Amino acid sequence: MAGRAIGQTGPIWHFQYLRMYELPKGFLIAGHDLREGIKVGFADTAEGLPRCFENDGVREFIEDELRFRGVIGSEHARA
Repeated sequence: MAGRAIGQTGPIWHFQYLRMYELPKGFLIAGHDLREGIKVGFADTAEGLPRCFENDGVREFIEDELRFRGVIGSEHARA
């Protein structure tokens, strides 16, 4: 089974783009880092995708995209 695209973003920091996918057993994020090439990360949950990157700005950008797409809920909605 192929992954389902759940969001995309970019450019941010030195990433030309980031693409996010839901897989049968987790979530994948892939981005084109202009300095280092393609970077790929995997997380068990969509909320874990931002932790695949060290830069706080990139993490926040990914979280915002996931919230905008309705993949994760806002913290206010959970309270």
